[in-house]
Amino acid sequence: MRLSIDLTEAWRRLVAKGAMKNTFVDASGRRIEAGVRIGEHGPESYAISVETGDSVCAAAELLRLASGMEILYNHVARLKPHTPPSAPGKQSDITAESAACPLACQAPENPLSILRRSVLAEIPCPNRHWRAYPNVAPWEARGIMIWLPCPDDGTARTLPHVPQVLTDADLEDFLAIARSAGGMATFFNSLHGGASANHLHFQGVYCDRELAAESAERTTLGPYTLLANYPASGLVFPLEVTAAKLWETVARIQAAGYPFNLIALSTAVFLFVRNPQHEILEEFPGRAFGAINLAGLFITSDPEEREYVNDETIASAYAKLTIGGRLLAGLLGRTATEAARD
Repeated sequence: MRLSIDLTEAWRRLVAKGAMKNTFVDASGRRIEAGVRIGEHGPESYAISVETGDSVCAAAELLRLASGMEILYNHVARLKPHTPPSAPGKQSDITAESAACPLACQAPENPLSILRRSVLAEIPCPNRHWRAYPNVAPWEARGIMIWLPCPDDGTARTLPHVPQVLTDADLEDFLAIARSAGGMATFFNSLHGGASANHLHFQGVYCDRELAAESAERTTLGPYTLLANYPASGLVFPLEVTAAKLWETVARIQAAGYPFNLIALSTAVFLFVRNPQHEILEEFPGRAFGAINLAGLFITSDPEEREYVNDETIASAYAKLTIGGRLLAGLLGRTATEAARD
């Protein structure tokens, strides 16, 4: 029996309690309160001066390009302190040690521990129980969360620290979560594919529309369906794909050592195989790209990026980020000759 959970309502209740806000000092020395609040039309992002209560930035803007790709310009994120840009290319491995986990999953005494956040939902899946926690830096005001495996006895003192590597059982749970959470995009970013923590997690974000990948042209390569004439190379699976069928492909890619992004949207499941040598791009040194970006939503808070990001720059960037052509055919177990014959 398929579960159904209303995560948007759980998110709204949390926002109404005033739980989705934090304070920080911006580059000019102002104390800023930022987060999500209930506005006239529902949850909305905001940032105000703690001293005056005045708004210090405009609302987020969503721009749609001719190709159907979207650019979300997040004014609030621009105010927050930023880490220095990373050197382009493959990045260092993220340690799997639980003591260094950025989620502080086994340290509830840590003020930044995820265990101190309110729980949005907890559901039993075929193989594990999973708990949804709110993202504390939401770029989507209507709901964005992180799914973590949790004890099945309802305790919340610690969470099992499991590396960010998919198994067939985890993939089955991923599909169960995606199918239970209506109105949400559910995704997985592998290590060196956008993951910022080496702790098994999925993410979910409110999505009330089709993204560009869903309306893109498609082609076939033997039994596989691929995106065609789309900025990123990727595979497409039906929404009701079985875990066993999808695992055949994921296992191949993972065993070959390639990073990847997996995202379940309203019409299909998409799998993007990543080029490990282009984890961070020279054109965009301050960011890592993940599943939601490759599916059609480019998110930025950088005013300079906003000026030069267009269909051409996105196409160039995504072509570097993803594996396609003969290399992808080889990963899927097909020779270039077979691929050409299909």
